[in-house]
Amino acid sequence: MTGVKFEGTEIPTITIPKNTLLFRAAMHLESDFVGRDIGGKLCIPPNYNVFFYYTPFAVDSVKWYDKIAKIEVCKTTRDIEVVSMINPSPFDRGSRFRDQPFMLSCDSDQLKKTCLKGKKDDPCFRESFLEEFPQISGWTALAATDAKQLQVALNGKLKKYKKWIPLVKDKRGVEGTAEVSLYPLVKRQMKDVFIEHPESFKGSSEYNYEFITTLSRGCDDREKFMKEHAILKDGKFEYKD
Repeated sequence: MTGVKFEGTEIPTITIPKNTLLFRAAMHLESDFVGRDIGGKLCIPPNYNVFFYYTPFAVDSVKWYDKIAKIEVCKTTRDIEVVSMINPSPFDRGSRFRDQPFMLSCDSDQLKKTCLKGKKDDPCFRESFLEEFPQISGWTALAATDAKQLQVALNGKLKKYKKWIPLVKDKRGVEGTAEVSLYPLVKRQMKDVFIEHPESFKGSSEYNYEFITTLSRGCDDREKFMKEHAILKDGKFEYKD
C-alpha cells in the first residue's frame, strides 16, 4: 500500500493492476462509458462513480440487483491508483461523514454543481483533492449493509462459490468483498464532459476499463467463466484469454 499526503493527512492508495477483472450488474452498459443522458446530452461529471466488484458473485447478496438479468465483465486497461478504505487504511466508506480533507457525500452542497446530482449514499472526492491528485481514478471500500448480506449468502446460496469471493475487512471490522468505484476516463476532467458521438468515443483508448463479455445470472455459468479466465492474485482476479 502506498499513499499521498493531502492537507497534512496521509491517505492510503493501492494500485489495481492492468488486466484485473471487474464485474458489474448494470441496466445500461453504455452509461459506464459515455455517461448519463441529461436533457438530451450525454455527460460525465468530474465525480462520476462507476461501481464494480472484483467477483461476479457479489451482486447475488444485494437485493437491488435482483431485477438485473446480466453481469457485465470488464478488465482494467492499465495500472490504476485508487484510494483504499479497507485494512490497513484508517478510513472506511463512512468516513465521508467525518472530519477528513479528501471526501464528502456525493450530494454535498460543498461540491460544485455539475450535470448529474450525486447520491448521499456514495462517497465523492473533494474538488481540491482531485485537482492535486488527478491521477487517482477512484476508491475501494466496503458497504456495511452489503457486507452483512453477503455473510448470510456465504452460508447459503453462495456457499459453493466461496473460493471465487475474496474477503477483506475495514477498520470498523466490517468483512465482505470490496467494491471499487472508478472514473471512466484515464484523464480526470475537472469539468463536465459532454459526448456527442458515443460510438466513436466508446471505442477509444481513453478508458480505465474495457468491456469483455456479458454473463448470465446463473451461478454455474459464472463459475465456468472464472475457471476458464480468472487467476487469483493478491485478492483480485487477473484476466486470461
